[in-house]
Amino acid sequence: MNPNNQIHLGIAIDQNYVTLFYVLLTSVFDNNKRHKIVVHIIATGVSENEKTKMSHFMKENNGEIFFYDFDNSQASDLYLKKHLTVACYYRLYLPALVPEKIEKLLYLDTDMVVIGDLLELYNTDLTGWPAAIVNYADADPKPELNVHNPGDYFNSGLMLMNLSEWKKQNISERAIEFVQQNPTVCKLSDQDGLNAVLVGNYYKLPLKYNVTLSDIPQNLGKSKHKEYLKDKVVIHYTRGGHKPWKILGKNKFRYIYHDYLKKSPRRNEKKYSDFSFKPKTLFFFLKIRTEERIVDYPLAYKLYKKLVRKTSNSFKD
Repeated sequence: MNPNNQIHLGIAIDQNYVTLFYVLLTSVFDNNKRHKIVVHIIATGVSENEKTKMSHFMKENNGEIFFYDFDNSQASDLYLKKHLTVACYYRLYLPALVPEKIEKLLYLDTDMVVIGDLLELYNTDLTGWPAAIVNYADADPKPELNVHNPGDYFNSGLMLMNLSEWKKQNISERAIEFVQQNPTVCKLSDQDGLNAVLVGNYYKLPLKYNVTLSDIPQNLGKSKHKEYLKDKVVIHYTRGGHKPWKILGKNKFRYIYHDYLKKSPRRNEKKYSDFSFKPKTLFFFLKIRTEERIVDYPLAYKLYKKLVRKTSNSFKD
């Protein structure tokens, strides 16, 4: 290991995301063995016993972890969608909490897995830029957020922060202020706030660093997965119903998450949190899996779609 190859990661969780933390970090360690991984984390509601386990896990992998306290009342007046918690705003507070000596912080959402080396990303030259972020390639303009060009809206699940420039430009404060003043247009909370204040003011990273569900070709069969993934670095499991722990999730790369779950300290947890033996659930589970496998055979796939259409309709509410 080269001790100079330190990568500082920013992570924010509450007690509901501990398993995801372990899966994410297991994937990071598996693909970044030559680097020293240092985690800076807000872990609100996580017990001291669990924090001790997390620290041991980091040490076992030659990493370090630093915990930072956060009072949720500081974000009590910020807009939240039903499925979100205050934890989604934590990333905005991390830059002010980490030590001044740290120049860069690579923030990662915990619903991600890392499948490649992070050092090239971490070494991105950010001179003059507060952050480096990946755009949604198919994003529509969002004039209510000052985003007027197609494809300029970004996903804030991965951000390489230039901390001095970030703080100099008061990015967190401005994003929070925008959300407070425009709650009805900030449907994705802090992500919308960040998009509004960072328009034209960030380094655009290539897609390989934040591959979301919308980026994965629908006709990508199993036989083409290896080729597609060979240059990718981070897989991001976006969209609530399609997380890898949801039995009817349609992300084709859910198995990567499951592979790292098996390698993690939480390997004994259930594969699917919402598994049931209901006929409707089992039918659509088999339908999704069959379609993923048969898409490699166009003629068979076309025939299959015709055969299941009528059956699928019988299960609709």
